[in-house]
Amino acid sequence: MKRGSSAIADVHVSGDYDDQFLAYGRVLSKHQEANDDTDAFKLGAYFHAWLEMWLLSKGDAESTLMRQQKANAAKYAKIYWDEWHKLASTVGVTEEQIAAAMNSKGDPGPIIRWVNEYTRANTGERQAAESPTLAESVTTPGTTSTPLPSSVTLIQSASVQVPYGTVTIPRGTKLHLLKREGANLKVEYLGKEQTIPAASTELK
Repeated sequence: MKRGSSAIADVHVSGDYDDQFLAYGRVLSKHQEANDDTDAFKLGAYFHAWLEMWLLSKGDAESTLMRQQKANAAKYAKIYWDEWHKLASTVGVTEEQIAAAMNSKGDPGPIIRWVNEYTRANTGERQAAESPTLAESVTTPGTTSTPLPSSVTLIQSASVQVPYGTVTIPRGTKLHLLKREGANLKVEYLGKEQTIPAASTELK
C-alpha cells in the first residue's frame, strides 16, 4: 500500500485540481500498463488520492474560482473514496488496517480520524450510493424476467474512455453493474458510467 501511496504523493502539479486529478490518472495508467498495479498498490494510491483531494476541498475559498475548485476536489475525493472502499471490501481489509499502513509509525489514530470525519460528513450520500438501485431486469419474449446481478467480473479485458485517455480494465476486475442494453453493459468505473461488451463478462 505504501508504494501506491508514494506514487500519488510524488505527483506535483502547479495547475488546478482538475490537472491534479488528471495527473493521478496518468500515474495509475502507467502502473497498470507496467502490470505492477497490485491490489495493495491500488488501495494505497486510491486512499492517498482520496485524502489529498478531500483535504484540498476543505480549504478556504474566497473567490468564485476557488469555490469551484473546492467543489471539483470534493467530487474527485468521492470518486477515490468509492474506489478504495470497494477494493478494501474485495480484499478484506479494514479501514483501521489501511490507516495503520498509511502511518509511518503504524498508528491508525491520526488517519482514522480523517476517515471518520469524512464518513460523518457524507453519511447520507454514502448510504444512498450503497443502497440497491438496480431496478432493471433481463427480459426476453415468452420468458420470465431475470434480475441482473449487482456486479460483474471481466473474463477478458475491456477498454473504456476516461478523462485522461483510454484505459484498459484488466481481466478479473469486478465492476458495479448499472444496467444492460442489448449486447452491452453499463458499469461504474472510477466513479463514471462506462459501456463494455457483455461478452467480456460472465453474463455474455
